[in-house]
Amino acid sequence: MYRRKEMPQIFEMKLRSDPFRRICSGEKTIEYRLQDEKRSLLNKGDYIRFTEIATEGTERTVLVEIVDIITAESFVGLEYKLTELGFLANESFAPAGMRKYYSEDDEAKYGVMGIKIKVVRVDDQSKINA
Repeated sequence: MYRRKEMPQIFEMKLRSDPFRRICSGEKTIEYRLQDEKRSLLNKGDYIRFTEIATEGTERTVLVEIVDIITAESFVGLEYKLTELGFLANESFAPAGMRKYYSEDDEAKYGVMGIKIKVVRVDDQSKINA
């Protein structure tokens, strides 16, 4: 399903301040998303530039590399897989907490993914050529 392309791509995503800060500090190493049309294009070795959703006039970004992608039919199933792989040792993931971002219908329609990441660079005004 995820085939390696010749050149890594950079994808753009937005994050709220708390998860943004936790990624920058290295505390958060997995980002949870629906496996919708946009995210199904992600591959290991690609990059994601997360932009913090913050007050007007500020633009903080963090560039991360995708280290692994774990998929499941539901966030409960993803929690199980991530626990089996030993990826949740330092994570606090509550599948029910994802309901504030994604509906049960969307979860059932698309499936979900855990995107294992590592920080490459933190910038306040990142302008990386894609």
